[in-house]
Amino acid sequence: MGLHLPSVLTCLAPVLLGGFFSVAHADTLETRHATIEHAGEHSTLALIVGDTIDQEYGPMFIFFSQIGSMAPSPQKVPVNMDSMLLELQQMWPGQNPMASTNRNGDFTINIDPDAVVGLDRLRTTVVHELFHHLSYRARVVRSDDHATHSNLWVLEGTAEIAEYYFSTPNQHKKNRFIEYLQRSANHQKSVINAKHHAALFIYYLWQQDPASFQELMRQFGDSHSGISVASSMAIDQHWFEFTKAMFNRAPITPILIDGSPMVVPAGDLVSPSFVSEGKIYLVPKQGLVNTEINLPPLSWQHAMLDVDVGVEWFNVHFDQLGDDDSFIVHAYLKDSQTNQYRYEDWSGKAQRRVCNQAIGPCEGQNLDKVSKVILIMANQSLDEELSGELVAGSLDQRWRLLEMQVNNDLIVPALGKLTLEFGTNGGMLVKSKGWWLKFPTDHFPTDTWQSAYNYINRACRFRGYVKFRRDIENEEISYEDDKQREKYLWPTTRIDKGGLTNTPSGWFCDFRREMAGLGGVPVTGLASQAVVARIFTDLNTTEYPANSFAGKLSAIMKAMMSLQVPQSGSKKVVMYHLLAPGEERRLQVELQGNVRAFFVPYPE
Repeated sequence: MGLHLPSVLTCLAPVLLGGFFSVAHADTLETRHATIEHAGEHSTLALIVGDTIDQEYGPMFIFFSQIGSMAPSPQKVPVNMDSMLLELQQMWPGQNPMASTNRNGDFTINIDPDAVVGLDRLRTTVVHELFHHLSYRARVVRSDDHATHSNLWVLEGTAEIAEYYFSTPNQHKKNRFIEYLQRSANHQKSVINAKHHAALFIYYLWQQDPASFQELMRQFGDSHSGISVASSMAIDQHWFEFTKAMFNRAPITPILIDGSPMVVPAGDLVSPSFVSEGKIYLVPKQGLVNTEINLPPLSWQHAMLDVDVGVEWFNVHFDQLGDDDSFIVHAYLKDSQTNQYRYEDWSGKAQRRVCNQAIGPCEGQNLDKVSKVILIMANQSLDEELSGELVAGSLDQRWRLLEMQVNNDLIVPALGKLTLEFGTNGGMLVKSKGWWLKFPTDHFPTDTWQSAYNYINRACRFRGYVKFRRDIENEEISYEDDKQREKYLWPTTRIDKGGLTNTPSGWFCDFRREMAGLGGVPVTGLASQAVVARIFTDLNTTEYPANSFAGKLSAIMKAMMSLQVPQSGSKKVVMYHLLAPGEERRLQVELQGNVRAFFVPYPE
């Protein structure tokens, strides 16, 4: 028969209940279940300590008798009340401790009366230390368990639970649990490596299955290993439901304390820490937001995606995490019309497209119509750390050509301006008011060409536009974790073109305007301007062989304008959205086997 603590509290053997106490001498207080050494000026506090131990000793004794590998012997609890704040602070650096329990000998409870900040706090502290005392005596905990950091989540977490179940109801214990819920920075640490804040998870186990708390203690008493307990109890399965409950509002059943929700969220916040910890990210109309995800074993992290007004659709990627079986994603989507949240399990998904309008890649899809997405991401592995990146957003509408890669190694900067623009419902446009590729001087075929290099870069331009239509119903979008990029594959057709230069090469070099701009200054290194003029005439009128430098240059530029989509028929255009953290986002367009173009966002 499983243990049920509330019933234990009302069905106790009278012999174990606290009774009246008698004073042995001025500095020693003898109660039914405690011997308290104290200074005379602390006699009132000593009475409260003794009364608390007498009230709760019976329920705890029965509890340990049921779960421990060995029941504690019924003997009085030694308590030492000295001013030992400095000593306790050395034991627990960075904290303001009130009490501790010796891990050897008779397991004395030490209380510093000078550190008492309230009577309610004193009572719950006594309950906490009494639980430790009986744990040591019942051999559920060994004296050296505190030295093993992985065990503290059981030791301190269960003692925190004891405060709740064995203390007279008071606001302090509620506040402690609320604090553990709200301080998400704690939750991003592994529960297995936690201390007191593990109580929130242990409390959840008790709330969902009262036998779980009893089993947790029994198995810990046998193995004395927090990790072994986690493994044998299939804690990872409980972890999924626990992290799901951290949303703590409809449509999820909230975590309750004394029958009431633990905390009432403010607005869209799961806790105030959303703001203080900067966990809110705006999903823009165009572009991306991203944040790192670092999840130790049995930990969780939250984020809120605040969707900007007018966002038609966006993708959510879990870089290097989506396909990991240990990676849990609880998604809560807020309906933009009803303002109600709904739950979706995104675990095991590398990406999820959110559709607010039936447009672009969302045409013909079921609409989400969300204004916010709250994500709780968790790691249910007992021993493996997970890390990656959360990326949310969509392709920018407008991109500017930055450079091109030729022969898989040579990077050639772009001069002038060429843009790639995405319209609604599959529209796409390549447009240039005049652009050129700045090849190194040594790539020009002759000395004459090399001498005219700067003039060619200034005077020659490729102009015009080409319009396309993408078949977004048959598009293919994937995410390549190893290269940190989105892959877009669109069946594409050409629908219109205009403004292109009517020359064999597709470019036009305006030598006269160039010379006029220089005031007719002779060209350095050349015999005369006439030589330069003849070169420019040849550039404009010659149909160069395909294997010549000029022929290859012309082919590259025409391929860029047309995306190598034929005038009739269609072609699958391949683009990559490069998302490498810490680097400028780029759009990579594949043109031919050894040529690709790189674009950067170009806002209006």
